[in-house]
Amino acid sequence: MSAQYGQQDLAFGRSPRKDVCVVNKIVPGLREALAGIHDGASIMIGGFGNAGMPRELIDALIDQGARDLTIVNNNAGNGDTGLAALLAARRVKKIIC
Repeated sequence: MSAQYGQQDLAFGRSPRKDVCVVNKIVPGLREALAGIHDGASIMIGGFGNAGMPRELIDALIDQGARDLTIVNNNAGNGDTGLAALLAARRVKKIIC
């Protein structure tokens, strides 16, 4: 990366290379982040157990209402938060670990 470009430049769609198109994926909130997720969608969720798990995003997904989801993760959750809450809400059709 050139010294004249920082992380902020790349985040807003500018690239030091003229032949590269950078897609701006920054959204103002959870609702907008989940807008394209529909019934039957496949979603890969990061994290390892409770470490790094996107709890707020999963809670927003439950509130959003999509059903019959295929979830790709390295575990099926534990306790009553995160993936376990998504499973308890009966939103998951299949989980791939």
